[in-house]
Amino acid sequence: DRLEAASPGPWDTTVDSEGLVTLTSPNHEILATNISVEDAWFASHSREDIEGLINEVLDLRRLIFDVHVLLGENETSGNIMSYIESFMRERVG
Repeated sequence: DRLEAASPGPWDTTVDSEGLVTLTSPNHEILATNISVEDAWFASHSREDIEGLINEVLDLRRLIFDVHVLLGENETSGNIMSYIESFMRERVG
């Protein structure tokens, strides 16, 4: 819920002539000022990073469920390992 409630990305960072770092939303709403470049970079990428992590967790839950089903069908350990290896190859590309 917090991810959906947050300002949509991508967020942007700017540094003015005095070195002041500002974090802004796509509609130019100021989200933070006077923060370090590192904090601004972290914050500006947090939305996409969290979305990626949520997708990773969902994919791993699917893998666990699928392996559970295979175990219930009395699949051999070789077939299960092949399935897991195939799943991992898809993720790596």
